Amino acid sequence: MGGNNVSSRLIGDGNPKLFDFNTLITQKELMNLYITSDKLEKGVKWIPAMILTTGWEFKKLGPFMAQKFKKDFAFESFTDWFKWSGAYEESLCAMAWANLFRRAIVIGYLAEETPSEYKGKPYYDEIEQGTDICTKVEAMYSILNGNGWEIAEENEDNEPEIYKITKTNYEENYVDCDHVQEQLIHYVHASRVVLFTAPKKQMGFDGTAKSQTIAHLCKLQKQMLQAVYVQCKNLIAGYIIYRASNNTSATEINTLLDSFSHLTRLGWDGAEPLEDILKLDVPDFKADQLQSINLMIQKSLASAMNISIRNLGEEDIASGLGEGGAGISHELTLFEIKEMQRFYTRPLEHLFYIMGKTESAFVWNEPMVKDEKLKEEQKNKDLGDKDGKKEDDQKPEDKQTEA
Repeated sequence: MGGNNVSSRLIGDGNPKLFDFNTLITQKELMNLYITSDKLEKGVKWIPAMILTTGWEFKKLGPFMAQKFKKDFAFESFTDWFKWSGAYEESLCAMAWANLFRRAIVIGYLAEETPSEYKGKPYYDEIEQGTDICTKVEAMYSILNGNGWEIAEENEDNEPEIYKITKTNYEENYVDCDHVQEQLIHYVHASRVVLFTAPKKQMGFDGTAKSQTIAHLCKLQKQMLQAVYVQCKNLIAGYIIYRASNNTSATEINTLLDSFSHLTRLGWDGAEPLEDILKLDVPDFKADQLQSINLMIQKSLASAMNISIRNLGEEDIASGLGEGGAGISHELTLFEIKEMQRFYTRPLEHLFYIMGKTESAFVWNEPMVKDEKLKEEQKNKDLGDKDGKKEDDQKPEDKQTEA
């Protein structure tokens, strides 16, 4: 019993030669990186979070009637209902997973509905959009590790008509009861599905995963730091030296040592005294060089994400922009957010519509992303400009009087 191991066993961990910038990273590796690398999580989730945080205004305002705790309730606005129902969080997951895997879907379900049957499994059939109101929605990515969606049937136009939904229960918090991990399968009609995709880079695809641009850098940084930390730990672990007549003997000794020792092992098969044939060189770790390499990767990541490097926890200005680069990088971030707002307007309107907002047209609020440090710098600059202007506006005789 138990979930999948996400200890980040990635290609190139043991052999750096297997690392290659020119290969696509698999969906499984992307998920491992997404869970274990805060950089990749921020790279695919930060912009969607900023998009939704700005909020929106509907062109037609007013209260919205829905159910709260299975009773009719008048929400002050549809947005209040959207957030309370959990659709806000599911939308964020859908955008992030689209950036991670190139596409994701959000599925809508009606309140207290009884499914029919398809291929011997529960089937949530077609709904009339604009009339039937979905009260619960759930974001999903394509099938991975026993969870996700697949296309089960297409229509005559080769468009998906029925989706197969698979969930595997990895829950471990069961006491004094029988619990079996099993795949729970059901089917849903396409009328319930809202598709979220990443922007396209190639024709013929629903989108191109943004993660492919930055995952290699996240992977490289992770493997580099991992190797450094392992070597640092080995420095305090010491060495164990033994004599082995051949490879077979060395293997047997190493097998024995595995049971109680993690020390670095050195074996030899010669008759000469050890001090005559062996010199131990401890690697010279230059911390400033490692920091420079790590900062170089951080700047490359910030450039690939199109966000300020400060959002990655660095105090340095954005890569290659020179003095004042922090302000410029924030403008780039604003541009990215606004572009993604326009890109995701249609799927969000579609989601609003199946959740009962027939007047679904809305306008995004203006994003605000300047950090506190940048605000303080701008404030000091404005005060400096103001003081300088006051001094320049003084009359010549006033300046002479002061002198």
